[in-house]
Amino acid sequence: MKIAIALLALPAVFGLKKSPAIRKLNDAQDEYDAEVDEYEFLQNYEQVYMTCDSSMKVVNQEGEYEYGAVVTRFCPNGVTCDKDGKKKCEGGYGDYVVGIQTYMEQFMEQFERRQEQQNQYNQNNGEDEEEFDFNFAEFGECKEFNVENQNNQDGYDEEQEEVAYFIGPKCSEGDISIALFTDEDCKYESVDVTFKDLTGVDLPWSNSIIEDEDCTPYYCYGANENGEYEYNDFCTQVYEQANLKCEENMESYSPYGQTVSGCETIAAMLPSSSGGAAGVFFIILLVAAVVGFGIWYFLQQKKKSAVSQEGLMM
Repeated sequence: MKIAIALLALPAVFGLKKSPAIRKLNDAQDEYDAEVDEYEFLQNYEQVYMTCDSSMKVVNQEGEYEYGAVVTRFCPNGVTCDKDGKKKCEGGYGDYVVGIQTYMEQFMEQFERRQEQQNQYNQNNGEDEEEFDFNFAEFGECKEFNVENQNNQDGYDEEQEEVAYFIGPKCSEGDISIALFTDEDCKYESVDVTFKDLTGVDLPWSNSIIEDEDCTPYYCYGANENGEYEYNDFCTQVYEQANLKCEENMESYSPYGQTVSGCETIAAMLPSSSGGAAGVFFIILLVAAVVGFGIWYFLQQKKKSAVSQEGLMM
């Protein structure tokens, strides 16, 4: 079969016209691609944030570096939350790694959409709407913060207006917050100057943004505000832009097959309680250390006993 395909491809290699057989194969592939729904498997999943890694550098689809990566998980629908408000995903899941800005752009768009729906609900029920003076989606990517025209605060040097500051997502100890940076890649957080120094108010989500959303469901497929069923961009974009994938545990997956090439790397990034390898390695190391100490202690006691017996014999 491989030989036949190779022979069919020879005319293209030598710049000749495609044979009817090749055109037929291409047309069949195009027809298949047009009919197949590559996202159909996502109807069975919802997305759960797992962790982030500030030391990991990834390249996004635009060819730009993102300094920080996120591990997110597609879990079978029906995820429950534990007593601490954390989502639990027992099995049948797939793990994906994307750049932190790629993830947060989609995350913040979801947040903004829910906020609009909540305001519409409040308006329909005669309740007050929440007002915000910023674009939620902009907090998901690293963007320059315009200090100009901000109110001058006590102790703030006007010369600092000439310094460029940037606002973007930050990964710390597996959690994501929004921070003020001094570089356009959002690698170096501002230490001497804070957002409050520049504006007089605290930076939204400067402690954590993920914790506030821990038990919020992010279904990959569902009805929109018009009652029409559609795929959630949060899931499709993560799936398309993932730098690493581990789908070996998924019961339903893309019609083009499972991807497992990223499983080893992702396992090392995950906490042990989430199916990661780092915690397991630590436990193995601890057990080995205990066993080693036990053997050493036993040999020392045996040596002491032998010395004592020699002393008695003398």
